[in-house]
Amino acid sequence: MVYGLVSERDDEKTRLMFLGKQIPLQNVVCGLQLGELMKSLNKGDTVYVVNVNRFPSVNSLKVFGSVCIQKGVSLQIMEQPFLNISKGKVWGYTTLWQLERMNEIENFAKAYLQKNFKMNSQSWEVVYRCLEIMNLEVVAHTFSADGILKK
Repeated sequence: MVYGLVSERDDEKTRLMFLGKQIPLQNVVCGLQLGELMKSLNKGDTVYVVNVNRFPSVNSLKVFGSVCIQKGVSLQIMEQPFLNISKGKVWGYTTLWQLERMNEIENFAKAYLQKNFKMNSQSWEVVYRCLEIMNLEVVAHTFSADGILKK
């Protein structure tokens, strides 16, 4: 089966791109439903996503990619082709290390902020989401076709 992964960042252009890839509307999944998608994936399936910033966090990208590798699922990230997973092409040690390091930095920043500032839980959710978004944007640029890895 073919799936599409979206977030609140996606618009009509994404829908049209998924139609061009012949992805049925019922197979377009929100990034917040990754757990359900991971359970339903089978060997030979393909998941398309426009950009890594459609994932909820760097950790969810890393976990989802690892599941795709284990299950033999193709992951096609349009704006970061370096991170594509397909037949025989998997993430190498340095890619996994970089994603893990970005996750560690994010967790350290969250813990540091929580230790030094007092806020209610709703405020913390907003701060944490901002950190996740910033971290995903760094990953998106690092692994983009014209990003740091190409220089």
